[in-house]
Amino acid sequence: MAWQGRFDDIGQYGEGDKTGKSFKNLANTSQRQNQRFDTVSTSTKHEVPASEQIKRLCDIKADTISVTVTGIIIAKEPQRSFLSKKNIGSERHLISFIVRDSPSYFVNVTCWGGFEFIHHIATSFKVGDIVQIKSAQVQAKASNQSDEKFKPWTPVPFQLSVSENHGSIDSYAGWDIQSYRNFLTIPTRSSNNYYALEDINISGGTLQDQHVNILACSQKGYVGQVRFLTTKMGKQTKKCEIILFDKTCPAFSLDLWDHHVDTAFQWIPYDTVIFAADIKITYNNFKSSLVASADCKTIFTTNPDTREARCLRQFLRTQDAGMDIDFDLPMHDVDPDVNSINEVFTVQQVKMKQVALSRDSSTVPHYGVMFAVLTTFDIDG
Repeated sequence: MAWQGRFDDIGQYGEGDKTGKSFKNLANTSQRQNQRFDTVSTSTKHEVPASEQIKRLCDIKADTISVTVTGIIIAKEPQRSFLSKKNIGSERHLISFIVRDSPSYFVNVTCWGGFEFIHHIATSFKVGDIVQIKSAQVQAKASNQSDEKFKPWTPVPFQLSVSENHGSIDSYAGWDIQSYRNFLTIPTRSSNNYYALEDINISGGTLQDQHVNILACSQKGYVGQVRFLTTKMGKQTKKCEIILFDKTCPAFSLDLWDHHVDTAFQWIPYDTVIFAADIKITYNNFKSSLVASADCKTIFTTNPDTREARCLRQFLRTQDAGMDIDFDLPMHDVDPDVNSINEVFTVQQVKMKQVALSRDSSTVPHYGVMFAVLTTFDIDG
């Protein structure tokens, strides 16, 4: 028996629809579903927070909240502590770095926290290490430059802060680490922005208590002994004297304190060229001359890759070869160890020695020990 029904409704899903509209509707429906799926996939895809996106220092604004930067440590201050004003009786600890991510840009980074946290950072990182600082807080510098009174100068209008509760600092081992290492030999000031040592000597005191830049080399065999001292606040520190020279001056004293003493042990006399940025010039009453002193603002660049440094290095090679100018200095240019002074003088002998020295053109000092009683001390002169 043949089926008497109709085939009209087959066209809704089968080949009966000559126009193909049903296939188009299905395709459109599938496309809309895929679009909705893509939208859901995009919205649920992990997005890196703005604070963790790596930025260059040149692109950071002073009003930014927090950033992540990568750079090389070009200077490092020792771990410090002070009494907390909020929690009476407790201490806050900190350590500071200068981090650089390009030839022209570098920034102060201060880490805050408890002793263990700061001690771990202090022992984990050193000058020359490449680090990534994540979610560091951005702090605008004060308009009166008070922020840089006890910190090295930086060309950016902000500084970065990391604490135990906000941010972190880790070693960086990306493919571009060599490009960061090259920044270690670039001075933090313009390569031609420095004083010749003789210009400091003849400045007539106008540079006293000022911070200047110096390009020089350490004198052969004239690294003074390290002395351990105690400050008025009871802090233990150390001091060392270095004799510098350049083309204009055979001897110029540089006093190094605390962590800068460790830096000097890496210098090779008559070989290492030093660019000292923001070195302080002071007058030494004992030596009756100006001397240089490294402080918390000073940054040393060892063997800088500049034209001026290469010229000085070439000059050093001529000195090693014993050519035209001989800068070998007598031993009196560095004070002897106090324990090595054994000659005893009487008051009469000191007076006779003073008369003899006044007639002699020699400037060689004499050292001795005198046992006496102070009878008069005219402090008003």
